[in-house]
Amino acid sequence: MTGNQPPVDGAGADGGTALDAAAGLRAGTPDAASADAASADAASTDAAETATAVVSECVGALRALACAVDRVLGVDLSGLGDQDLVGWVADVERLRRRVETIDHVV
Repeated sequence: MTGNQPPVDGAGADGGTALDAAAGLRAGTPDAASADAASADAASTDAAETATAVVSECVGALRALACAVDRVLGVDLSGLGDQDLVGWVADVERLRRRVETIDHVV
């Protein structure tokens, strides 16, 4: 090797390659794997915060559902006509099936 020519194997004088130099990485400094690990940790933290927010939202929705069920249980259906009663029963059955799917997810 003569003059300012880089070594044949691509390693620079400081132990880094030309690609490392382009990325701002040098021997003795954090490498790409460390940067990737830090990025993964940040993504993991973001995902955990998002999951916590979703769970919190779902807990609120379940509480609202419990309140809605309590209201429905207190409704006097005797004043409904046949068509309205059939619609009521169909809606309750549709919702019952949807709630049942939660059991399979959990």
